[in-house]
Amino acid sequence: VRVNGATGLVAAAGKPDVFVRGWIRGRKNETMFRTATILQSCDPDWEEAFTIDKLEKNDRLQFAVMDEVDEEGDLIGKCSIERQEYEEGFDGHVRLRESRNKEATLSVELKIVPPKRRPLWVEFVKMTDIVDFEKLKGLYCSARPEGRDSNQRVRTSIVSPASDVSFTDGPLQLTSFVDGDRLVVEFLGSNHDVVGAQTLEADLFKKKVGFKGVLKLLNQRSLIAGSLTIRIESTEQRDARINAMREQVKERQEIKLVYEERKRDRLERTQERVQQDIEERTRKEAERREKEAALQRAHDLAREVILQVRLWPGEDVLAQVTMTAGGSVQELCQRVGRIAKLPLCPRIRLGQTLLPDDGVLFDLGACAPHALLSAEVCPVVVTSASDGFVKIWNASSGEARVSMHAHEAPVNAVCVTPDLKWLGTAANDSLIKVWAVDGVAGTMNLVLSLRHPAPVLHVAFSQDNRLVAGSCEDGKVVLWRMKTGEQFRTIEAHPGAVLAAAFTPNCKQVISYGAERYKRIWDVETGKAVDFEANQDPLKPPSFTPDGKLFLKLAGERDVEVRLMETGACQQTLTGGDGDGEILYAAFAVVRAPHAVSAASLASASPSIKKSLSAGASLVLSPARATSAPNSREKPVAPPVIDRAEMERRIRARRAARTGRAI
Repeated sequence: VRVNGATGLVAAAGKPDVFVRGWIRGRKNETMFRTATILQSCDPDWEEAFTIDKLEKNDRLQFAVMDEVDEEGDLIGKCSIERQEYEEGFDGHVRLRESRNKEATLSVELKIVPPKRRPLWVEFVKMTDIVDFEKLKGLYCSARPEGRDSNQRVRTSIVSPASDVSFTDGPLQLTSFVDGDRLVVEFLGSNHDVVGAQTLEADLFKKKVGFKGVLKLLNQRSLIAGSLTIRIESTEQRDARINAMREQVKERQEIKLVYEERKRDRLERTQERVQQDIEERTRKEAERREKEAALQRAHDLAREVILQVRLWPGEDVLAQVTMTAGGSVQELCQRVGRIAKLPLCPRIRLGQTLLPDDGVLFDLGACAPHALLSAEVCPVVVTSASDGFVKIWNASSGEARVSMHAHEAPVNAVCVTPDLKWLGTAANDSLIKVWAVDGVAGTMNLVLSLRHPAPVLHVAFSQDNRLVAGSCEDGKVVLWRMKTGEQFRTIEAHPGAVLAAAFTPNCKQVISYGAERYKRIWDVETGKAVDFEANQDPLKPPSFTPDGKLFLKLAGERDVEVRLMETGACQQTLTGGDGDGEILYAAFAVVRAPHAVSAASLASASPSIKKSLSAGASLVLSPARATSAPNSREKPVAPPVIDRAEMERRIRARRAARTGRAI
């Protein structure tokens, strides 16, 4: 039912507040519906739809248009529509009776919707307590929608009569059942006479699980003819029940599997306990052996050993170090570097094998009695770049041992002392800086900062390390004292830029190279010219190692390659700057060769020398002079270096002797 609207409504007073009631005549309370109230309107539009279930033959539909003056309302008009008028549908206006305006109408739309077919599954299980079954030749049960003929029913097969009978037909599908139908269940004899019946309401089948139970079938005298156990359900309910049954079967199977698994677990636990007892005894034995091995290893690692390190390649002894067997290769490298006064940490070899820095000496077999340890003294390369970075490289490993942002401008040149203790840098920021270098530790600290008005193109130390010379772009060679940093002398050397300068071996003269290709020699004390030569190229940084085995080659703007002289193969690639810096200077550092003694000389050395050597002193029989510091005028003799581990061992020995305890 669709109530569209009304026209020409007239109320007792003013414009009405209108609503509509509708119902089936004779079933008002059961089928009534009501529209919303539209205020102050004589031509209201509702456009509301309603559904009336259980429509029966010859039902008359009645409407009442009301004015909501109180709870009951005041009648404005009413009308009715017979079944034959809306049997095929109705859409139009109906004139209202008992209205103050005879032209008032109500617009409605009616449409009969066929009931939805809903097949049922009926399963007859058994009949019990059958009365007078002896009078029957056979019996069966059936089910049909109420008001339908026998052709629209389901039935069981005929069985022999008895007090209790069972049916084996299984679920039967009743396809003629529609929503709202009542179901008639009958108990019949073989001659199709109804012995007992029961009618079931439609609401009984709308439950989630359908219906299963015992029906008392009544005969014509309303007496019980027998009890029927029956199951009635829709397709959805049946599928849900079957799925639930499958889940129950699955659950029971899972429970069975769990039981069997627990049974197996009990057996396995028994076997495991036996196996665990065996494993426990094995584990305790293994732990005992591991503890013994750990104690033995701790004893081995704590054991002090004297390692004799040779100079590789060769048989000459470079250093003799006392340290624990559990020390690392890196620690041995640093101690050898300190003892032998090497510019950088050497690389340690066991035989021909290069040892990793993070390796443990005992694990690598370096503490064995006949282990042959050698130290490879690596060539040193210094580079400078346009981004102000200065680096000191281990040419063998390609590792930058020292890296420092030395200047805020491009660094044009670098110079180092033979022992690599001091390093000078010259840059376009008009500064010469002198740095204290510890190549073993990988540090570089600023000592002096010397300024000149013009950019500095080159820097050089005197052999006695008392003076530092700077070659400047304004044609001057400036000499500073290393001790105080004061400017010692300024020489007007060339009309153009001075590309390089160097001291003579006796440190009394300085040689300058100008951009005009003149080489001039100057007296350091007077600053006067001594000699000159024309058509001379400036000094070039050393690009070959002293033994002539390696040389440097630029690879692009930022990289330098270390190559073999014999084959030209690239051994390492060094990047001078920290990022996009262009290489401005790259050279091998000319450092002193390490001092080493032959094994025969060591065997014939005096007991005092052997004692000092076993304490970790440098194996230098004739001590070399170390480079002086900037504030030192003389060249002091390098004192013997005593290994710290050996010193601590001696202190512990003396304390133990005083207390009477053995070591």
